[in-house]
This record gives sequence, structure tokens and C-alpha cells, in this order.
Amino acid sequence: MLKQRVLSALIGIPMLIAVGVYGGIPLKVAMFLLAAIAYREFNKANSNGQSGYLDLIGYLYIAVFFVLNEVVSSDILIYVYFIVLMTFAILNKRSVNVVFLRIAGFIYAVIPFVFLLRIRDVDAKLFWLVFIIAFSTDTFAYFIGRFFGKKKLCPDVSPNKTVEGFVGGVVGCVITVYFYAMVYLHSSYVFLIISFVGSVVSQIGDLSASYIKRNCRIKDFGNVIPGHGGVLDRFDSIIYVSVVIYFLADKIYL
Repeated sequence: MLKQRVLSALIGIPMLIAVGVYGGIPLKVAMFLLAAIAYREFNKANSNGQSGYLDLIGYLYIAVFFVLNEVVSSDILIYVYFIVLMTFAILNKRSVNVVFLRIAGFIYAVIPFVFLLRIRDVDAKLFWLVFIIAFSTDTFAYFIGRFFGKKKLCPDVSPNKTVEGFVGGVVGCVITVYFYAMVYLHSSYVFLIISFVGSVVSQIGDLSASYIKRNCRIKDFGNVIPGHGGVLDRFDSIIYVSVVIYFLADKIYL
């Protein structure tokens, strides 16, 4: 397992850096593919592995969303998607819960990857900040929890997570982002607050994914990333942090 994780990192991280640095169409294609896979993983987990025409509609609409989101408001596009799904559900007498589930999956698994694109358009340094917050939090939480963790955080959701690990993740993230901000960003102190909030949200994202998997009675969302599982297993924290940074991206430089 460890060997697979290392191998995946050796392949995946350079690819991420390459498309992140280049930006443009390669990054948009990468985010689209990740969003489509994540959407499939969410729907598969919540539908007992079954798929159908509604999923096909979803994949087509993700492509439409990535093309139109720069000129049409995201909330309008999401509501249009809801109308489309409801129309097909009515005509085929499908449960309305199926529609709600697909909309939830779209918001959870697709929208954050669009946010990452928009963050990259504002400032590449903020794009990397999303990953720095998520990865540093995860790393410090793991090692602090492993060596010093005693009090369980949410044993019914994620048995291995501890309060000490949670706090260690936040502290480690704040320290890491402070030095990143000193070197690459205009204000290191503003980013102390951002890193604190981002780290907390990052760990909530991790717990959220664990909670979904536990409710769906699955171990991983998928297996496209050897040693890590699916896209949602690897990006569970990143998709939450992207929302925080996207919300603050336009405000940071005011």
C-alpha cells in the first residue's frame, strides 16, 4: 500500500504541477476529467454501483458547465441542470430522490473543480495555496495523531482521527502557510487567519468523505489512484478548501 501511494505521488504530483503552472486548456481538461470521475464516484457510491441515463446526462452537462461557466452564472447553470433532471425523472417516472442525489453530487464533486480554475485565473499562488493547506494539514494531522494522539475525534466516523491530530494539523498548516506567504504572498498575517479556517475546513472535508463512505458501506470511492482510492478519496479535503479560497480570492487583494 505504501509503495503504491509513493508511486502514485511520484506520477501525480509532477502532473499536477505541470498543468497548474501551464494553466489554460490543459488545466481545464484536467479539472474536467477529475470532476467527471468524482461525480461518477459519488453517484456510484450512493446508487449501489448502478448507473443509467441520468448519469450520462450528468457527464454531458459537466462538459456544458465547464464551457459555459465563464459566461453564465453557476447558480443558474445548476438550476437548469435541476430542471433537466426533473424533466427526465417525470417522463420516466423516476423517484425525485434520484434527482436530489445527482444535484448533491454535482455540487459536492463538480463545482469545487470549477472553483479551482477560477482561483488559478485570479492568482496562481492562491491556486497552490489550496493544495498547501490541504496537504500540510493532512500530513501534520497524520503524524501528530499517530505519535501523540489519545483522544478520539469522531470514532463513529473515522476511528483513527484524534483531537491531538486535528489540532496538530491546524498548527502545522498555519506554520507552513506563514512561511509560504512570507515568500510568495504580499501579507503573511492575513494568511494566518485564512490558513486556520482552511485547515479546519480541510479536516471537515476529510470527515465528510469518511461519513459518506460509512453511510454507503464502502471503503473507498474508487481505485483510479493506486494506494489512495478514488478522486474523492484524494481530493476530499481539497474540494472543501477550494470553496474557502475561492470565496476569499477576490477579497484578499482589496
